[in-house]
Amino acid sequence: MHKLFEHVCYKTYYIFHCACSRNIIFFRNTCKFTWFFFFVKLSNPPVKNASYSVPVSVFSVQKKSINFYEELPARAVPYLVAEIRPQVTGIIIDKLFEEGSYIEKGQPLYQIDANLYLAKYNSAIADLTKKKSTLTTSTAKASRYSKAVKIGGISKQNYDDILAELSAAKADVGIAEAALETAKINLSYTKMLSPVTGWIGKSEVTKGALVTANQEKAIARVTQLDPIYVDILQQSDDQNNSIRFLKDEQKLNAVTLLLANQDSPYNHKGTIQFTDTTVDPSTNSILLRIIFPNPDKILLPGLFVRAKMKTLTIEGIPVPQRSTIINADGSKKVWVIDKDNKAIPRTIIAKKMIEDSWVVESGLESGEDIVYEGIQKLKPNITVTPTRFQEPGRSDASFMKQDQS
Repeated sequence: MHKLFEHVCYKTYYIFHCACSRNIIFFRNTCKFTWFFFFVKLSNPPVKNASYSVPVSVFSVQKKSINFYEELPARAVPYLVAEIRPQVTGIIIDKLFEEGSYIEKGQPLYQIDANLYLAKYNSAIADLTKKKSTLTTSTAKASRYSKAVKIGGISKQNYDDILAELSAAKADVGIAEAALETAKINLSYTKMLSPVTGWIGKSEVTKGALVTANQEKAIARVTQLDPIYVDILQQSDDQNNSIRFLKDEQKLNAVTLLLANQDSPYNHKGTIQFTDTTVDPSTNSILLRIIFPNPDKILLPGLFVRAKMKTLTIEGIPVPQRSTIINADGSKKVWVIDKDNKAIPRTIIAKKMIEDSWVVESGLESGEDIVYEGIQKLKPNITVTPTRFQEPGRSDASFMKQDQS
């Protein structure tokens, strides 16, 4: 009040000084206004606000089932692939398929010149006929000699020789039959058939090409694409990895594929086929194999994708990071609003995250209100004016993180 009076007096002196060089009417009117302002201030002193509250936005937390997912790079692998190689040597005289077409099991693919193998087959038939004739003669001779030896018509030694000839004749027939079967098989190999049903790729040879039996390089490949495998390499020391320990019923439809340049995931779910029992020392990773339906042939061998796997489902309370304060010792707290609209700091236990929210394991109860915006203005037990904020709800996490503190 004393300072206000001094200020008014100073203003009055200043105006008086100005009036000396101007007109007296301006001086009188200004003095009236100044003293009027002074007396208004005296009659209306400022009143302190005894019930001040901090405006904040709050939302109610709810416990819910939260699915944790993990995304890993993966590669499509054929469910079944047959490399076509010739089993006999010869000249390719015909290609019997269209490259890129669908092939049935047993369908002819190539024709190798069969003249040589047909001749060998006919020769084997003739040789077998000859050996059977010899066997017939030896059988009849042994029958006659068996009677003669009983009456002493021939010596025992001669009879033994006849029995040896009979045994040799039987063996020769067996050898001839095996040779005929071999010739028949080799003749059949001149027409190369597909061993599986699937899609055939490009041909590595053309008509007139010389191929050799069991050569190292395949001349074509037939691949079965439906279903198809997807192989995932997962780090063996990943502490977040619980996919290897899922129960059998949890492995069904447990994996979703995310394809490059596509907004929506692959429209078929995958089932975990197996997990390898050894760690690859070069990559320190473990192989997981997933099997997917592939009726539209979208997944092709060698295609790189990302596999999204559900690894864990827990009951927890998601709390946004912006509502959480992390202390220097790594502990976390939030501001809880009680029934009297008082702000109370509360320590919480939260080690896992879903996107931008902590999953609170303990420290909060479902239905409690916590501060979402305005935490910078708070101190313990301060009164607040809460405004309801709609929580950005989400029940699933696209990936799981582990608190390292």
